[in-house]
Amino acid sequence: MTALVREGRTIDAIKRYRELTGEGLKESKEAVEQLAAGRTPSFSPGALQRLTGTPPGESLPSGQQAELERLIVEGKKIEAIKLHRQLARTGLKESKDAVEALEAKMIQAGSLPFPGDAGKQVTGRSRPVWLWFLLALGAGLLLSVLSQRA
Repeated sequence: MTALVREGRTIDAIKRYRELTGEGLKESKEAVEQLAAGRTPSFSPGALQRLTGTPPGESLPSGQQAELERLIVEGKKIEAIKLHRQLARTGLKESKDAVEALEAKMIQAGSLPFPGDAGKQVTGRSRPVWLWFLLALGAGLLLSVLSQRA
């Protein structure tokens, strides 16, 4: 396609771009104009998927993937979606779908124990403090009732 642009065969280059990406005439014309100007064309998420064969955002480097996973574990799904949009250069829907797919994959792999646990902070205690307080209160009441009977 770049050879067509260099030869000045703009219409043929636009046709070829449309064949390769499935994009519309307007998007294809803009991409070819960007190529002609010596810039890298900005591909839509769908065009990237058709050109590379992989869904947009699925080939993020491991460090970026780890950052997305950290945000999901911390329950910061909106921040994860925003970060994914920046990193993968996808639209809101594509990023939301990608983050939700990653979250489901993490749940399935056991990285997130239960779907509702994404926003819960893990502490070293096995029971909440209020439960221990209620148990102690109940034991105190039981002791006071038993001591009054004696």
